[in-house]
Amino acid sequence: MSPLTPRLARPLMRFFSSARNLVREPHPLPGASRIYLPHQHDNLALISRVAGTAGWYFLGLTTVLGWPLAAKAVLLRTGV
Repeated sequence: MSPLTPRLARPLMRFFSSARNLVREPHPLPGASRIYLPHQHDNLALISRVAGTAGWYFLGLTTVLGWPLAAKAVLLRTGV
């Protein structure tokens, strides 16, 4: 017969579960309360932010990738 009989297993399981709960630490960031509702999406603000970012990326990439063409045009006009 197994040394861990059901009569002995129940008190051991109860002891270990209470010991586990005793040493368990609370989470540092508590979960969101149920009273808070999710915020509404401001689609106009999101679209304007994405459009502004895309504009800066376009200008930056045009500058980084287009300067050889601009230099070539300048050199051709000056005859160098």
